Amino acid sequence: MTAGCSGCGTAAVTAALAVQLTRQGRRVLLVEATAGLRRMNRLLNIREEGLFDLADLLEGRGTLQDALLPTRVAGLSLLQGPGAIDWVPKPAVIQLLREDLSSTGAYDILLWYCPPGAGALQKGLLPAAEMLVLLTDLTPQSIEAAAKTADWWAGQGAETQRVIFNRVGRRLPKDLGYPHLDAVLDAIGARLLGMIPEGADLAYSAATGNIAARLCGESCPLLAVFRP
Repeated sequence: MTAGCSGCGTAAVTAALAVQLTRQGRRVLLVEATAGLRRMNRLLNIREEGLFDLADLLEGRGTLQDALLPTRVAGLSLLQGPGAIDWVPKPAVIQLLREDLSSTGAYDILLWYCPPGAGALQKGLLPAAEMLVLLTDLTPQSIEAAAKTADWWAGQGAETQRVIFNRVGRRLPKDLGYPHLDAVLDAIGARLLGMIPEGADLAYSAATGNIAARLCGESCPLLAVFRP
């Protein structure tokens, strides 16, 4: 999970999606692959930070069990992100970690939260991406950033890319510069995975539930609104 630029709500959507995937009966490991942010602790209501993190695991200073943080959601574990703001992973080490995590059989889904944009950190995380999901708002700036980021990831070898539109209103903004959503998808160059309506409470949004279901192979609407 990533975005073309900051401010799209990627962290909140990723956390909500992780929870919804557990409601699909999946065992989920959420890997926070950001440098110095550690936003998932707050979003998942984890009050204490762990002694070890992803960087410690990759550099041999701790084991997976040392670095895992339990959450209040059954079936969801968090691998806390590095505290250092200059952390950059090595692709070969990320590849080995992905293979090790997959071979344990302890998780059905490895969900990686990647910082927005493109650079050395993102390039180091490429081996983790079986599917790359880009989140974007429907604003000209966000779409342009998403298109550039998608093109960069494709140039790095990312073969499967999907898009989630966040904060979708009843009508397209007049200044969007695109006549319809298909034109936006053509500009980004990726297929649509789902849409989250404007003002949605992500913790209860049927939209994130539908996105989780689609990731698990179910057929359901691209946009759904939660009605209590």
